[in-house]
Amino acid sequence: VAEGTYEESVTVDVDGLTLESLEGPEETTITFDEDSGTPTVAIDDSSGVTVEGFTIERTDSGEVADDLDPFDEPLPNSVAHVRVAATDVSLVDNTYEVDGENDIGVLVSTDSSGAADNPDIGDLDIDNIEIIGGEIITTEGDEALAGLAVDADADESDDADFAEDPVTVEGVQFTSEDGAAFVTDFEGDVLNLNDIEGNNQFNPD
Repeated sequence: VAEGTYEESVTVDVDGLTLESLEGPEETTITFDEDSGTPTVAIDDSSGVTVEGFTIERTDSGEVADDLDPFDEPLPNSVAHVRVAATDVSLVDNTYEVDGENDIGVLVSTDSSGAADNPDIGDLDIDNIEIIGGEIITTEGDEALAGLAVDADADESDDADFAEDPVTVEGVQFTSEDGAAFVTDFEGDVLNLNDIEGNNQFNPD
């Protein structure tokens, strides 16, 4: 992908697809600016997908985010910058700028809601999700929900499930301004938080 700013949402549901920028995240941005229920990048019901070398932003989530209480109802997938409901996915050397209320930089979920056309991901096992390098920046303090989060399908519209230790996070720089969570495991037993703490850098500004 050539350098530039791409104002759109991207849904990947094709096995083996690589989406890679030529000039890296400093020169290549995908941004989605709409008060709606769609992440900037949604990776759904697929395997072997790589997204590498982008700055990924989600703006103007508006009332969709403001009206949600993530502790009482399904997580707000609509405000995930990248939402992964797939298997064998690599997110490499991307920058995620999390700057809105209830926003999530990367959400790994068994829930397909919030993606374009709300696809049915069936009984897929969510496994081998790699987040390698890059930076997750939360800039709205405790209004942002998390840099990285995992959550299951709260309304059980999909039959997907997490495999054991499905997410690897290595070499990521987490930067949080004014108290936003770096990593949140809403399921409580999906992420290996000790490994994540040991293999990444955390900068509370």
